[in-house]
Amino acid sequence: MRCFIASILFLALLVVGCSHDELTQPTQNPLDQSTPQTVDSDATAAAAAIVQLSGWELDPEVALPESATVSDPKCLGFITDPTREELPGNVAHYSYRMRVGWGPHDFIKLHRVVKERRPYRPIR
Repeated sequence: MRCFIASILFLALLVVGCSHDELTQPTQNPLDQSTPQTVDSDATAAAAAIVQLSGWELDPEVALPESATVSDPKCLGFITDPTREELPGNVAHYSYRMRVGWGPHDFIKLHRVVKERRPYRPIR
């Protein structure tokens, strides 16, 4: 009898507990209702914005799009709070706060530790 009741309860739990809610990505920034935006950002534009925010020299062998700037609408507001901390041995720690969604906690922290020839000039 216990097995029968346990089986009924287990089946009821499966039916009730396994509902499927479709997940969708927000398509509009709740902070700015005037222009719909997606959270997606172009990786090349983001990389160019990080290089510019950090004050690094661009590698002449790597061609970045001319439109890839800090003010590029694809990156505007996505990369914030750039910091640089000098460590012993010509090493620097760079960090950035990157928006990955429109929620209040939808941020990640990106870190880069690099050896430098001189300040703001990473070794290749």
